Formats: sequence, C-alpha cells, structure tokens
Amino acid sequence: MDMLEAKLTHFPISDNPRRMGRPPLKVKPILVRLPDGVPERIDALVGKMKRAEFIREAVLKELERRERAAAATPPSEKDNGNKV
Repeated sequence: MDMLEAKLTHFPISDNPRRMGRPPLKVKPILVRLPDGVPERIDALVGKMKRAEFIREAVLKELERRERAAAATPPSEKDNGNKV
C-alpha cells in the first residue's frame, strides 16, 4: 500500500455520536398535489427556494383560522356534520 492510499483509507472512528449537518427541522415530509399553475403562482410571489416555507405558513394559518372558527361554533352546529 502506498502512502496516499494509507492516508485515505485509515480514518479513526469517532466515539462522538453527534451527527453532522443541519439539525432536525421537526417537520414531516408529505406529498401534496396542487392544481396546475399553483406552484408557479407561489414561485412568482416568493421564489422557488421559498415555496415550502410559503406552503407551511399558509397551512398553519388556515389551521389556526379553522380551529378558532370551530371553537366559536356552538356544539349543536358542530354535531350536524357541517365542515368549517
């Protein structure tokens, strides 16, 4: 084995269990199908690199809105199967 090969193949194994790279984002990836043209409209507003962030924010805002509306709806209206 030549000197270069020895340098490249004999790395010490770390006892450190830390992972390298970015810390976990505490998000779960899912597939969402959007109507034709919607991704392009989002990109036109925020840029392609901010698309996921835009969708996350929009979903969270809509969830909060619907949860507030559901909390304000009397129980009799909730029980009849109407969606908010």
